[in-house]
Amino acid sequence: MLVISGMHITFIGGLVLALARFVTKRRYGQFALSLIILWSYTLMVGAEISVVRAALTFSFVALAPILFRRAAQLNAVGAAALALLVWRPADLVDPSFQLTVLSVLALVSIRWPLLASAAAPARGDPRAPHLPAARPAWLIGASQLLYWNERAWRADMGKNVFNYQLRKHKWATMLERSRLQYVLRYAAAALIVSASVQLALLPLLIVYFHRLSLASLILNLVVGALMAALSLVSLIALALSHVSLNFAAPFVWLAENLNWLMTHSVDPFARWGAASMRLPEYTGWPACLYLLYYVPLAVLIIALARWDALALPQSGAERSAHARMLPTRLAAVCLWVCLLLIVFHPWARARMRACWKSVFLTWVRATRRLSCCRMARRS
Repeated sequence: MLVISGMHITFIGGLVLALARFVTKRRYGQFALSLIILWSYTLMVGAEISVVRAALTFSFVALAPILFRRAAQLNAVGAAALALLVWRPADLVDPSFQLTVLSVLALVSIRWPLLASAAAPARGDPRAPHLPAARPAWLIGASQLLYWNERAWRADMGKNVFNYQLRKHKWATMLERSRLQYVLRYAAAALIVSASVQLALLPLLIVYFHRLSLASLILNLVVGALMAALSLVSLIALALSHVSLNFAAPFVWLAENLNWLMTHSVDPFARWGAASMRLPEYTGWPACLYLLYYVPLAVLIIALARWDALALPQSGAERSAHARMLPTRLAAVCLWVCLLLIVFHPWARARMRACWKSVFLTWVRATRRLSCCRMARRS
């Protein structure tokens, strides 16, 4: 958040593209104007790998309408990574390249399909009435709590030639009317983003930094909101400072306090020792575990891309459905095993000593109990 990254490039590119539409109605002119400004900014800030990757991704996405195509985020990220490797093949082993590409791939392949599928049961759809018998109640309830829109559903019903009743969670309408639905939706999306990025970058975080931060799952919720508020307040203070410093003083004070709160939000977790965990890495042939970790993760990502939350059960297809779910379940189990082996590292020296010590003490206790039982029987 505090460095020039893909978030800034995407924001600037989208803003310039929106302004270019007021200048010219031609797509080629909009595309050329936005790319000139965006790449000028990219070169001005140093053209780091993450910035260039974001600029290339935005360029490919903006090029799709010119070619009368729909932009595919996964293809755009892959094309950007391929272009970077063609330019400098040595970047393949560069930690910066690996981190920026994998983080964006996690957002594109995990976060977006998961949120899109989770939102599907709350949308107006002719298949929706069959969902309570076909899908878990918690999935439908969570989807309606986060995404239910009564007005949109009624408008969609007015366009159809048929009517149907849809079971709703008892709090869905209340959360929508009280505007708390946006807060829950933001929190859920931020948690999914943090978890998906942590899941994809876990081996690299341990190999390059030897640390894993569990507090980031919660801190990203707070820091993201504080960063947005800080940016808005700072812009207002800067604009008012050209008119009167007295008018700008309250906003400057608020910006300073927001900045202090954002910087020190990690302090409670640091006091509890939960800010980050120092983890050892595997070396030698056991390091292949890091590569094996991505095999079940890739299987689960493919299954997530194919998942349809509104798919209706077919008659006589329960056995085939269980057969199709078997690779996904096996991949989930394998991913959990790899995750536990990477995080807890049972073959680390200190943990091996503690493990052997525990085994030895258990053996001694068991031997003593056995000898006591034998003596009791003899007596």
